[in-house]
Amino acid sequence: LTLSFTASNPFTSKMKLTSVTETNSYRSENTSWQTPRQFSFSIGYRFGKTQVNVKSTNRSIQNDDMDTSSRGANAGAGQGM
Repeated sequence: LTLSFTASNPFTSKMKLTSVTETNSYRSENTSWQTPRQFSFSIGYRFGKTQVNVKSTNRSIQNDDMDTSSRGANAGAGQGM
């Protein structure tokens, strides 16, 4: 069982936001108020027991594409002109 409580800005009741746009012939001022307080509470519970089984394999990767002994000196090179 997991209990969680979170508080964000618990002591700030109001926040004033002001935006001003001004040019030579125009002025706009916008003021808004926000309540930034946030509270959250969560409960988590895990049902049963989680089991993870990883299947192993007997095969392995044979990386032989870089073996140049049987193909000559230019093995793996691009085709020329």
